[in-house]
Amino acid sequence: DNVVLARETISAVARAHQMKALFLPKIHQSKAGNGLHVHLSIRDKKNRLKNNAFPHPSLQGEISLKGQHFIEGILAHLPGLTALTVPSHNSYRRIGVGCWTGSSVVWGIEDK
Repeated sequence: DNVVLARETISAVARAHQMKALFLPKIHQSKAGNGLHVHLSIRDKKNRLKNNAFPHPSLQGEISLKGQHFIEGILAHLPGLTALTVPSHNSYRRIGVGCWTGSSVVWGIEDK
């Protein structure tokens, strides 16, 4: 909501000054673009005190079976999810090797 509000406000101020604000994710072919990150979480409704379903219940630093299945599902459907997460041609252009974006379907701890 805050991102949409900021975008609309910036656009309105630019229009008031006979300018146009652009929010293109990739403006230079040879340089990294910009974008937003999406953070996902899963909750365990059965455990209200510790409802984060990612941590393994007894192995510190490990991912629970439910968390592993969640990650597997995201990875399996990632190509199709780009229809929602990369909604325009210009957004799609920012994905690639050397662009600080994921260019392949992989997962790892601290994988950036």
